[in-house]
Amino acid sequence: GLHDRSVAGCRSVAKSWYPYDPHVWANEVHGANPLCHDGHMQSPIDLPDCLRPAERHPIHLSWGSREVVLKNNGHTVQLDVPATAGKFNIGANEYQLRQCHFHTGSEHTVGGRQLDMVVHCVHVQTAGPMANQRFGVLGIFFEASDTASDAFLAQFVDHLPANPDGSHRRLSTVGADTVSSFTGPVDFGLLSGTAPITEYYSYNGSLTTPPCSEVVDWYVPIHRHKVSREQLAKFTAAIGVAEGNYRPPQGLHDRSVEGCRSVAKPWYPYDAKVWANEVHGANPLCQDGHMQSPIDLPQCLEVEARPPIQVSWGKHDVVLKNNGHTVQLDVPATAGKFNIGANEYQLRQCHFHTGSEHTVGGRQLDMVVHCVHVQTAGPMANQRFGVLGIFFEASDTASDAFLAQFVDHLPANPDGSHRRLSTVGADTVSSFTGPVDFGLLSGTAPITEYYSYNGSLTTPPCSEVVDWYVPIHRHKVSREQLAKFTAAIGVAEGNYRPPQGLHDRSVAGCRSVAKSWYPYDPHVWANEVHGANPLCHDGHMQSPIDLPDCLRPAERHPIHLSWGSREVVLKNNG
Repeated sequence: GLHDRSVAGCRSVAKSWYPYDPHVWANEVHGANPLCHDGHMQSPIDLPDCLRPAERHPIHLSWGSREVVLKNNGHTVQLDVPATAGKFNIGANEYQLRQCHFHTGSEHTVGGRQLDMVVHCVHVQTAGPMANQRFGVLGIFFEASDTASDAFLAQFVDHLPANPDGSHRRLSTVGADTVSSFTGPVDFGLLSGTAPITEYYSYNGSLTTPPCSEVVDWYVPIHRHKVSREQLAKFTAAIGVAEGNYRPPQGLHDRSVEGCRSVAKPWYPYDAKVWANEVHGANPLCQDGHMQSPIDLPQCLEVEARPPIQVSWGKHDVVLKNNGHTVQLDVPATAGKFNIGANEYQLRQCHFHTGSEHTVGGRQLDMVVHCVHVQTAGPMANQRFGVLGIFFEASDTASDAFLAQFVDHLPANPDGSHRRLSTVGADTVSSFTGPVDFGLLSGTAPITEYYSYNGSLTTPPCSEVVDWYVPIHRHKVSREQLAKFTAAIGVAEGNYRPPQGLHDRSVAGCRSVAKSWYPYDPHVWANEVHGANPLCHDGHMQSPIDLPDCLRPAERHPIHLSWGSREVVLKNNG
């Protein structure tokens, strides 16, 4: 330990590269350059989320199998290759491979969403108008997978050298590299593939580390590789930067990005035309279908006697994730089920919407969970879904025991902007794996009071293949729990689709339907609304009345008010 001593020799001390700070990169690291702070052609950037990729000139890769130097230079793991190693060509431009290095998570984002890892393969331009003056970098994304691993990474992932800084925080370019005894050969063809790359982004940018020189032609394939969570953990440990060795996206300024014929729009707030044409999973059914969901459910005055729904969900391990448009609990394929008559439905996942998608008598509830099942027995086995939609009402006093099991482990929206709501990109997965007792949601008794009708998925592609079952009973969710779901889902206006037209369908569940209070009708208030009472029609002490217009007010006993200033809940009860 240094204790109370001082060391002479430095007029100023270099700071670490990560976490990224533009002022530090401009002034206080090895390689510091004002471009890192002030440049207008900096990398990485946020790439658009293509709905339809553009037709591009093919990138021809000839990387092949090479001997390597596998090293850790203190800010990344890197594969150096011989000067005569592989290359890639696009049109008249040729780029010679020099090295490939890794970042966890990705530096470029797509539609605001960061991927789990990226490899940047750096080349020197050797033919073309800017030969020997520019670099060509091919940036290939990796998405974490619970099942698949990557064959390219598998060649050397067990030989990754450790960060040369014992503290795993030193991230400058100065000092001795840690070099692995592994020398290859490494088959780079397992990364590039054998066919030319025709779907990719391209733009002019910079190095993503100091000195941030604006001399890079960026090419980023739209296709992504899968990396197993075990492989990803090994790279994270070797690189030694827990928060990730990445620079966040920089401003685009006056540049353009090539690669998309059209760009996908967000799912929310809902727009029928956009869902039909301009999102991932777009389908004309979202605009023109006649069996769409959600719908406005009737408000029952008397509940119909129904065949019981037998739910046997039980307790299960889960994958708790945020896929950019909801928080979702995935369960094993052999998890719980529910039965109604001859129909059996196997549970696949439960996800959340704030506020509810279905409404009741025109009123939206605060939250809903949709538990999605595949029909496994019955006349439409393996052709339809069964969704059990359970409402939550906000409470100032009560909390929900089912939600309490995981509400403090909700993963954040993978889109840093919290606006991107497509199905593309890496999910954010919580370290929480359960078990979760789903019986706290379903209860132990069969469900006998519920709505049912035939409808659709409530997100693109809006397929009309859903048997909907919506219990009339509602759970209570505390305002604190609701706030945590709202923050995690990350859509301030709510991740819900509004009710769609009923058309020729019928909804089962009510023996009689409550009518609206207004406009006032004494017969309806006496018989056909919630709270109906013959007094509303026959009472002799009813209010309101017509008060007389005073010429001179009477002297009265004073009414003493002590209301003061109070916290309130400001609400609309319909």
